[in-house]
Amino acid sequence: MNEQSTLLLYITIIVITSILGSCTQNRFMTIGVDLKVFKKIPFIFSFFISWFFFAFAGMSNDYLEYQHIFNVSQFNNFRKLWIEPGFALLNAIIKIFVSDPKVAIVFIKTIILILVYKVVYDYRHKVPVGMAILAYMCMAYLDAFCMIRIHLAAAVVLFAVDLYDNFDKKIISVLLILLAMSIHYSTFIFLFAVVSFLICIKRNRVSVLFYLTFLVIIFVSRFIAVPIINYLTSNVPILMKYGAKYTSITKSGSGIVQYLLHIPFLYIFYALWNHINDRKRSDNRMLLIGLIMAPFSLFFGTMGYTFEVIGRSFVFFLYIWMFVLPRYYAIQREEHKKDWLLVGSLICVLLFFRLFIYLQSGSLESSGIMNYYFMWQ
Repeated sequence: MNEQSTLLLYITIIVITSILGSCTQNRFMTIGVDLKVFKKIPFIFSFFISWFFFAFAGMSNDYLEYQHIFNVSQFNNFRKLWIEPGFALLNAIIKIFVSDPKVAIVFIKTIILILVYKVVYDYRHKVPVGMAILAYMCMAYLDAFCMIRIHLAAAVVLFAVDLYDNFDKKIISVLLILLAMSIHYSTFIFLFAVVSFLICIKRNRVSVLFYLTFLVIIFVSRFIAVPIINYLTSNVPILMKYGAKYTSITKSGSGIVQYLLHIPFLYIFYALWNHINDRKRSDNRMLLIGLIMAPFSLFFGTMGYTFEVIGRSFVFFLYIWMFVLPRYYAIQREEHKKDWLLVGSLICVLLFFRLFIYLQSGSLESSGIMNYYFMWQ
């Protein structure tokens, strides 16, 4: 496909999958409503459309590299390769069943979307499904065409948060995060958010002063992180590949767009402060998770203007876009606020604005996914 046809295809996929997601619910199902009214057929079609064009895509700058990784991955050498051992081991396991590296890539991509849609399904009683799918499609779907490995790790992290929040599976969640670290070392970044969350969960109430102090620490860390990252990527063997490849790549700008994208979360947390501190609410934990994730999302988003690989780590904080934003909209409807329709519209505008920024940044061209074609073409 040429560039215009490819762009039209991507936008069509995003719109149709989101509409199908919205068709799963006649209205937003508030907490306690019978979940049997959830319509699975539109949800399955939404998954199938996003999966088909994602799994069978045959382009991207790293497509040949992933094939090479599959070809060299063995049970007796997965710890010795240049990539993370978890991802190499996964390829070695897949090789038991298939011999074609392209089929292996299809399998890995399928895992990513199954995990994402499984999490959306688990949150169907707390958020509007269509909005959650729209958030993922605008924020991460296209980027995953090229960055398969980090998006696989991010999907595992997202699933870990889901198991902790909805099913209280603490040990399994920790193990999944460790698994994600073995797939992509940048998952280590997420541990800072985990530690911060554990500190907050131990407190009976998160005070404004405590949170403001937390924000200041995050902001100040932005200025001391650069020399630390330079040192780590120059002296730690497992991180040296990132230094060699990415520290010389910088983006223009001061990250003002990242601040604009995250401003709505400040308002949301201000408006829902009582909800966040009400431990009796069933959505308390997810709002508290979002409260902690948002500053880290902003921090690593702005760091991406200095280190590209750090900027990619925003995918570990997709939770706030996929579930916190839609949850705020759902609360407006549950509490019969007059401006619920305006809130929903503004959230959609924000998500499409994020998509517009991505499309205008040249990421499609730099990732090699500007001209779509299938793996068999």
